[in-house]
Amino acid sequence: MQRIIDLSQVLDKSMVVYPGDPSFFVEKFKCFNKDKYQACCFQMSCHGGTHADAPSHFVCGGKDIDEIALDNFIGKAFVTDAVILDGMISTKALKSSLTAKGDEKILILRTGWEVFVGTDSYYTDHPFFESRISSILKEAGICTIAVDMPSLTNKSGTIDMHLDLLENNITIIESLINLKSISKNKIFFSAAPLKIKGCDAAPVRAYAIEDYE
Repeated sequence: MQRIIDLSQVLDKSMVVYPGDPSFFVEKFKCFNKDKYQACCFQMSCHGGTHADAPSHFVCGGKDIDEIALDNFIGKAFVTDAVILDGMISTKALKSSLTAKGDEKILILRTGWEVFVGTDSYYTDHPFFESRISSILKEAGICTIAVDMPSLTNKSGTIDMHLDLLENNITIIESLINLKSISKNKIFFSAAPLKIKGCDAAPVRAYAIEDYE
């Protein structure tokens, strides 16, 4: 029996955002008691909540979010748990885990960091990668990496990690939640971003489907 699992954070005025980013804001500009219907508008950083990064986030002249093919965000996904030692994600363990995948082109890496959503440490103390990983992912046929952390970084920093992936056409999806609810290691995954022209990222509504075939 199919099971659908919501993997997206709720966008709310009280949500903690990356230091320096604008807070999420929503308001009604039409209401029932005056206009006989309701309509809302909102403002946010495109990197707030569960979102996808486009190459233009760190690559000058890179593709914007509206230019990335939808099959980078939708399809069969392989779920694996990160091996973390002293805050560092093991590259060797990641490479080893990928030998169990089939034809899945999306990698969901579960670190457990989602338990810190809503805290300041969520953005500042999350695990980091031991080294660059684009060559490992490409060798395994991965075109997208999705994580339960707010950002990807390695020992050389956030910019180096993003450049490694985005310059090699590997799509990044960040700030997933509920990964602990996924019981299978092979699922159907969808996280299509809003089609915002000229933007370096966009919110997604991510979900997983177990037993989809």
